[in-house]
Amino acid sequence: MHRYFLKSLLLFFVLFSSCSTTSSLKKTETDQSNSSLYGRSYDILALAYFQRAQEVKALQYQAYNLATDRLKEILKKGNNLNPAVVLDIDETVLDNSPASVQSALRSTYYPTGWNEWVDQARAKIIPGAKEFIQFAIAKKVKVLFVSNRETKQLAATIKNLSDLGLTFQESDFFLREDTSSKEKRRQIIKSKFTTVLLIGDNLNDFTGVFDKKLSDERTQLTVENKEEFGRKFIVLPNPLYGDWEGALYDYKFPKTAKEREEILKKSLNE
Repeated sequence: MHRYFLKSLLLFFVLFSSCSTTSSLKKTETDQSNSSLYGRSYDILALAYFQRAQEVKALQYQAYNLATDRLKEILKKGNNLNPAVVLDIDETVLDNSPASVQSALRSTYYPTGWNEWVDQARAKIIPGAKEFIQFAIAKKVKVLFVSNRETKQLAATIKNLSDLGLTFQESDFFLREDTSSKEKRRQIIKSKFTTVLLIGDNLNDFTGVFDKKLSDERTQLTVENKEEFGRKFIVLPNPLYGDWEGALYDYKFPKTAKEREEILKKSLNE
């Protein structure tokens, strides 16, 4: 009887340990799937590159140096009526990477936390942007912003730029109202000014032909517009987000980090 009891007790502990281990593994898997870094390693690397790689700052300075040189050349010709430069805002003039860091570490995605970040009005300036904007203004060139920030974020955006030493009026901004496409807003500007330069970090900052196009189409369109880059279109680096990523998902963004990771892996060439 005693021996039978010991065997039964031993069997119970084995079964309990097995169930406990399985439960623990499931919990670990669940925790991992919900953890801040699982499925976000690409984001962390991109953020480290954007914030810490001096190559990014070099590219940003390079873009604005080129923009300044191009503007000088254009103005020297003196044949443009009411010249204007059109700039995107996010990751073109304002650095929102701290918001992306918060998102990655908390395992959240846009738009979670975005409005709160914008309202804080504490984004720093992209290297080279302030000097270029001040140069354009000094040369009597109109500086206008076409951004997919929402109109409700206008006051915070103006304050953010003002705190950085750049003063603008509400009429200088063309923010998103009913569509993310910027083409209609660019056309409004075109009816009043001669757009001599467009500066942005996303191809749809330059022309509507890139709107909602898939990766292969974007590749072909980039080739077709190659003469504009560095001449009328000035591109800044942004590995954090953009239509380049949306195009990989056919603009149907994954619901889980794991699904996103798998799609990104399949998009790579070996």
